[in-house]
Amino acid sequence: MGLIHDAGRLKQLQQQKQPNQFRTDDGYYGGKAGFDDAGGEYEYIEFPNCTAPQSLPDNDCVLVDNSTKGVMCHFSNLVLDNTKIQMKGLGGEPLDTVMSQDEEVEFVQDYQMGSISLKDASFPSGASSLLFRTDTDVSLHYLESVLSSMKNSLSHNAGADIDATDCEATPTLFLTRYEYVHLFHTLTDVYNAYEAYQLLATATPNLRAVNVVFLDGHPRGHLDDMWSLIFGGQVTHVKQLKDVTCYQSAVFVPAGYTCPLFGEDVCTAMPVLAKPFLDHVLKVTNTMDIPRIDNKVIILEQVPTVTHPRSDGISTETRLGVGTMAKLQTAILQAVPTADIELVKYDETLTFAQQIKLVRSASVLIGAYGPEQTLLFFMNNDNNLAGTTLSIELHNEAHSMYAEFSKWKEASHLHKRIFVNEILEEKDITTIVDMVKIKLSCKRNLKETFAYLEEVMCED
Repeated sequence: MGLIHDAGRLKQLQQQKQPNQFRTDDGYYGGKAGFDDAGGEYEYIEFPNCTAPQSLPDNDCVLVDNSTKGVMCHFSNLVLDNTKIQMKGLGGEPLDTVMSQDEEVEFVQDYQMGSISLKDASFPSGASSLLFRTDTDVSLHYLESVLSSMKNSLSHNAGADIDATDCEATPTLFLTRYEYVHLFHTLTDVYNAYEAYQLLATATPNLRAVNVVFLDGHPRGHLDDMWSLIFGGQVTHVKQLKDVTCYQSAVFVPAGYTCPLFGEDVCTAMPVLAKPFLDHVLKVTNTMDIPRIDNKVIILEQVPTVTHPRSDGISTETRLGVGTMAKLQTAILQAVPTADIELVKYDETLTFAQQIKLVRSASVLIGAYGPEQTLLFFMNNDNNLAGTTLSIELHNEAHSMYAEFSKWKEASHLHKRIFVNEILEEKDITTIVDMVKIKLSCKRNLKETFAYLEEVMCED
């Protein structure tokens, strides 16, 4: 069950008039955070719990989650003919060599017949197979073209000259990344891939690594190191492969847009599902044992960075006004002299591990709407530590996904959103300072007040 904090989003859902989706809660919140000036009632919407796949299919596809409709496919002895995959971009190029290139260059235009097929194996028969679904009850994204090519290649004698023992023995994950430099969207791709990795590990004793093949032509990105770090194997782009390659075990990963972490207004967060992923990431980045400091406040000031060929290098922070975060830091220090405040120049070209280390010790994280809010996922919420961690999001959009995303944290965490109309006004600074002051003086858990959703209080 999720509380809808966004008035615009609530109105949009109400206008859709979906039956049996709404119920009115009897609790009265009102105030400036209410849906009208008089103080309206908040609406609750019930969503099913997010789920995870239980096992890999055999030369078939499986629905990962009934709500997100993501699809994962697994095939044995898959043959990939690179000469029949039409894409202009090679992928993995240094960014400065491809500036201003069109985005369409980075995506496959066509999987021709015979580009992806099976060697000495057959598809399951019957309409029950997801391979042959014709309805719209699944969310395929790039897989629609991949599976269409495979079905059209059923009679194609793929890899006839390839001995099965010559196939790549290391399990390989395939995926198309739609957004590859934004930390949140990269995390959704990696999370989906990790779910596949877990299933492969269950089916393959002593599995130490899996390889990754990107079915896209994106140039080299600052977050590319995540993939080899988390999965331990080789990472490459499809157009960098030799003409024909065979894989003993190939998994096509669901598109990032179907990731449960991205499941706002779709399914209810289940932190227990994300715990193995979080633990694995903390282990491979050597950040598990970084202690949380009770009075530590991290303020992230985004540095304008060119991250992809069409990037203008303008950051959210620049739009809020230069010096905004420094002004906020001064205000907090004046109100709470004992606070250990670190103003960090957040450069999106930092490695994945460096970004996690930035926030691991923080009790309070403050940043603008954007990739830095994704880092709340890695704040230290060890169950042996008392108190709630707090993240404060400064945003200028009508809708934000991070309030729901924060619910994937296993232990106590509170996420607050402050709507900033172009600049951070004095009233906004006062609100943030009050939150931080209450948090740092609270040795127990935080909770939202009933009067104003932009305020917090310490539990008795």
